[in-house]
Amino acid sequence: MRRRPVGCGRAIRTLLEAVKPLKLLEYLATLLLPPTAYAPRRILIPFAGVMSEAIGAMLAGFEEIVAIEMSEEYCEIGESRMRWWEAKMRETGLSDPQEILKVHGKRKKPAPTQLSLGILYEGDNNGNE
Repeated sequence: MRRRPVGCGRAIRTLLEAVKPLKLLEYLATLLLPPTAYAPRRILIPFAGVMSEAIGAMLAGFEEIVAIEMSEEYCEIGESRMRWWEAKMRETGLSDPQEILKVHGKRKKPAPTQLSLGILYEGDNNGNE
C-alpha cells in the first residue's frame, strides 16, 4: 500500500495508483450503453480493480456486469463498494453519484472544531527533529 499526505498533514492509505471519478466512469459507460430493446444490457470489465468501472456501468444503467480481477483483496473491496452503491441507488432512487453522496452527507467538510492534529513527518513545531 502507498501512503500519501492529505489535508492537514493526515495520511491515508490507497490501494491503487489511479482513482477515477465515478461521474466520469458513468459518462463513459453511457457511451457504450445499448438501447433498452437489447435488454438485458451486459458489459465485461477485465482488470476490474476495486470495481470503479463496474460502479460507473451500474450507475449508467447496465443490467448485467461481469468484472474480472485476479487480486482477492481488490475483489473483496470491489464487492463491498458495489453493494454500497447498489443499496444507495435503491434507497434514494438516484443514479448520479454526486447527488447520492449529497443525500448521504459524504461530502460534508468538518467544522474547524472537529479537525484533528495532523501527523508530522519531519520534526515537530518545537524545533525538534
